[in-house]
Amino acid sequence: MKIHYQSSRYNGMSLLDEIKAARRAGVDGFDVFFDGYLPSDLSEAEKRALREWQAEGGSLSIHFPIENYLKEPDFLTSILNFIVSFKPLAGVIHFDELEPEVQAMIISRCREAGGEGFKLCVENTIPDKHRVSAATYLEYMTGASKAAGTKAEKAAIHACLDSGHAFVNGQDPAQTMDKILSLGIDIPVFHIHDNDGNSDAHLALGLGKIDYRKLISQAAAHGIEPILVIEHWTGNDTSLAVLKEILR
Repeated sequence: MKIHYQSSRYNGMSLLDEIKAARRAGVDGFDVFFDGYLPSDLSEAEKRALREWQAEGGSLSIHFPIENYLKEPDFLTSILNFIVSFKPLAGVIHFDELEPEVQAMIISRCREAGGEGFKLCVENTIPDKHRVSAATYLEYMTGASKAAGTKAEKAAIHACLDSGHAFVNGQDPAQTMDKILSLGIDIPVFHIHDNDGNSDAHLALGLGKIDYRKLISQAAAHGIEPILVIEHWTGNDTSLAVLKEILR
């Protein structure tokens, strides 16, 4: 399983410094979270740093802006251009304001633009409720899978399991993983952070109550190898050490 660090607007670091920190830590990849900005806002120095990261063998993934995707957003072209240019392995989008038709359209637009290998991964959120249909995450993913017209379209539906979100929603992340996989939907990305079940605190591993050893060992037993995106604002090195010890 690959381990990625993620950019964050809350850690007081620039994107350039975050990439340097990822390089020093020796992680496999870097996740660019477009949180409050778009790919078109990246400076030439930031784009060059991402190119250098890839040239050194580092992989990339992205997190779509947390916005309304009930219809095609105005900024989608900026995201698609980044996907085609940088070829990230995967991109994550929240389910609670996403329509299956828009999900299918983004997948189709990615393919048309030349991003064939890109995996759009739909993430579970807090609360576990779609803002229009009131469907739970599993209900949404079941519906999206059933709505897929062809085998290829169904195979293009992917999940991102945010273990912290599942735990706050009162779910066992390992059981949530099992239920997603039982739908025939793969999980290319896990979002990794800890909490006590009461709030989405994005703590370093070991500071909350999530059983990551169980989750990761169960994922391995299923034969899946998701990207483990360490998704919090401090303590990345602590979580990295925990994950490396679990993965031995």
